[in-house]
Amino acid sequence: NDLPSNDWKAVALELYEGEGHSDIASHGVLANNIYTAFAAGSMFSRPVVPPGTIDLAVTTIAIHWLSHHPGVPLGRHLVPNQAGVSAETRNHWRSQSDQDLRTFLASRSTEIKTGGALLMVTPAEGMWTTFVSPLQDAIERAAADGIVPATMLEDFSYPVYFRTLED
Repeated sequence: NDLPSNDWKAVALELYEGEGHSDIASHGVLANNIYTAFAAGSMFSRPVVPPGTIDLAVTTIAIHWLSHHPGVPLGRHLVPNQAGVSAETRNHWRSQSDQDLRTFLASRSTEIKTGGALLMVTPAEGMWTTFVSPLQDAIERAAADGIVPATMLEDFSYPVYFRTLED
């Protein structure tokens, strides 16, 4: 969880300071043999590891998450890519997505070593059906059965945008 009290830089430094300089290294594990995976919500606004420390970074779902909800309601939809969401509403989400992707990539560019790589896996439009459609169905059933308030259908949406080939 990306809590205000988290210090992602301290985590990265602990892992990458090198042999003899960190608790991990002092236990006989060489820092250059450690492979980590973590993502901070602050990934949009600033680097989360020291500059030039990443050889290979892989991002999949993280590049679809938005730094914040665009504030344009989706009605009864969980993501803006669903049929029935107006083009105007989708454009607000697309704009937020574009801005966040640029900020995300700017931060990542400082973290990756010269000669390193960032592998971006970008699912095609329609990928939401695999991840979101079952959840949408479950929420609708839960609202119909009175398990969750019906207003949840109107108020809940993921801050996520799946890019199209056009994007």
